[in-house]
Formats: sequence, structure tokens, C-alpha cells
Amino acid sequence: MKPILRRETHFDQLADKLKEERVKNIIGPILHGEPNISSLPDDDIAYCKDLGLIKQTAGLIISNPIYGEIIPRQLTYSTQQTIIHETLWYLDKDGKITYYTRIAGSMRKPPPKGALLWESP
Repeated sequence: MKPILRRETHFDQLADKLKEERVKNIIGPILHGEPNISSLPDDDIAYCKDLGLIKQTAGLIISNPIYGEIIPRQLTYSTQQTIIHETLWYLDKDGKITYYTRIAGSMRKPPPKGALLWESP
């Protein structure tokens, strides 16, 4: 399954709901895999079920695979935006992954300068 990276407009309402404390209190323990959710307020569980975010099986789970992908991404969106992904340390000037930087940690003697392990797409 391909990850869902785009943030479509119709997910904005979902994003707003995920900011609500009563939704966070239910979704958080489910995502963390906490088995004992019996202490959670019944009204909050019913609210999340009514929103279609969760469903009851042997326990509470995220209602569908799309939400299973979207909800964690939405909850960590601001953190994702602050992660700096700098490719200069492993790509050469032509955008190719260099052999040395890719496997240097497992080698005693570095390969010749400019040797390539594979080309980037």
C-alpha cells in the first residue's frame, strides 16, 4: 500500500475533529496500543464512533485503513514539517547515491572516490 502524503481539502474537517480533547483522549490510546481503555468516557467513545473514526471489534480500533494512515500523519503533521531532510550527505552533484556514503559504516577501506552503488531514480 502506498502511503498517503497529500492533504486533501476534505480531510480538513477530520483535522479539526482530531484537535478536540475528547477525540484525542480516545484516538491516542488506540494508536499507542494500550489494551485497557475501560477508563475512557463512554460519551467520548460514542462520539468517535458516530464520527466514523473508530469501530468496536474485540476492542476499539481505527475504523478503516485510510484513517489508519491519515490520523497518525495528521497528529504528527507539524512535527513532520520541522524535520530537515538534507540529501547532500549521500548524493553526489549529479543526484546519484554514492557508494561510499551508503555503505561506509560497514567497510574498513573506502572504495575509490566517486564509485556508485546505484543510481537514484
